[in-house]
Amino acid sequence: MEFLVSIEKNKLRTYERKNGHFEPFYIEGDEFFSYDVTSIKQDVDAYMNSIVHEKNLADASCIELLVLENFDELLNSKFNKAWGDHVRNAYRVHDLMEKAFNALQGNKELRIPEYGINYDGFSFLLKNGKIEKSDFDLLAYTIHATDLINLNLFDN
Repeated sequence: MEFLVSIEKNKLRTYERKNGHFEPFYIEGDEFFSYDVTSIKQDVDAYMNSIVHEKNLADASCIELLVLENFDELLNSKFNKAWGDHVRNAYRVHDLMEKAFNALQGNKELRIPEYGINYDGFSFLLKNGKIEKSDFDLLAYTIHATDLINLNLFDN
């Protein structure tokens, strides 16, 4: 059973692969699963148990995760360590921003080359072939994990 999980500020957003594409997965009726940076191991255990419960599984052994990492490398390593062998692949958000730029900049109405893309509270702008991260920009086009999924930036 395959899930894509996005590590966002103080919350995890989960998607389940169904019929070859990802759909939002609600845990206990909620779009997000909250975590505390001081108790990641315990929160990951609770998160995995919630998936087991929601899907009525015997245990978590059949759960595979694709992880959309956060900007914080230390946070990413703590989550990936806690998830262990459940992680099939991890995606650096910085790398996906470059792919998102390439996919979206053709739409002139979005003005992405001028203003950039907002994601998870930060703004990204492509300058001289490199992605630059800065504070959130009100003029930039805002995307979420769902938008990255809809751009088909993950394994099929």
